[in-house]
Amino acid sequence: RIDVVVATPGASLAARTDGGDVVLTVPAGTYALTADTGSGGIELAEGVANDPASAARWTIGTGGGDFAARVVGAPTTPQS
Repeated sequence: RIDVVVATPGASLAARTDGGDVVLTVPAGTYALTADTGSGGIELAEGVANDPASAARWTIGTGGGDFAARVVGAPTTPQS
């Protein structure tokens, strides 16, 4: 599992695992998301939007794990 906290709005990033989850905690905003999760799911929190025209680009690969984007400062639900 990869957990990344991004403090700068509009940051671009890439993250890849061979089967674990990727969880980003980011400022609310619009991001251009390219994700390959295999059989995993994608969850974007309220306040995080996917827009291919955004200059902030995310490239995510999980090899079967889940991808989640959370908003900085928002309450989180514990993962089991």
